[in-house]
Amino acid sequence: MLTRQVTVALLLWLSCCASALWRYYMNSPEYSIFSTRSSINLEYEGKAFTSWKVPETCKVENTTSPKTKLHCKRSGTHRIAAVSGTQEEERHLTVDNSYICFLWYFTSVNVYENLSQIVTIWVYDPESASLEELMWTAKKPSLNSVVLSKQLSTLGQHPFIFTVEKRRMYHPGPLTSEGTWVIHLPMSSDDILKVIKEWSKTNLHDSLDKRYNLHWIFFIYICKIFDCDTA
Repeated sequence: MLTRQVTVALLLWLSCCASALWRYYMNSPEYSIFSTRSSINLEYEGKAFTSWKVPETCKVENTTSPKTKLHCKRSGTHRIAAVSGTQEEERHLTVDNSYICFLWYFTSVNVYENLSQIVTIWVYDPESASLEELMWTAKKPSLNSVVLSKQLSTLGQHPFIFTVEKRRMYHPGPLTSEGTWVIHLPMSSDDILKVIKEWSKTNLHDSLDKRYNLHWIFFIYICKIFDCDTA
């Protein structure tokens, strides 16, 4: 199962008895698939850093910077090493073939007058998202996300919310001019776990079986309203 964030850390013991740490990770915590399309962040924390060593099929934007980005143009398992002084610590990174992978972003407003929620959803690409979208502080989609959402809508696809316990489906209205879908949900303490899924006119079976990484976030958010136990 994919985790919300893939972080690989290595503890290095240096000659001065200090420690250092290096890791690689994606831009978005919701996106943990390394592919030939991905920008992979490399970070080294510690002293005496010299350079990054990567195979010819990969490229580092700045080999001598402790913080840089890695791109691999071929799929497979690649040897990535952090060089510090005379020491070289390596890790093996598996990169998949390039493919398009988008994620759902949502915001929610509580309406206590009628015990409902207004959920606004759009599509974003971790490789071209705004900083606010990557940090989950965005109130509206970025320009790139607006374009993606409109393309998805043109193909006859849209998100819907499925409740796991009572198996109810809530669909949005038409795509708004801001490039978002809006879904109205009732607050319910006995139907808390909700999943955002994709509805496709061309492939309904696959879309109904497809779950996105947002389902756990959505569950935690709903639980905050009712102070329920997520353990």
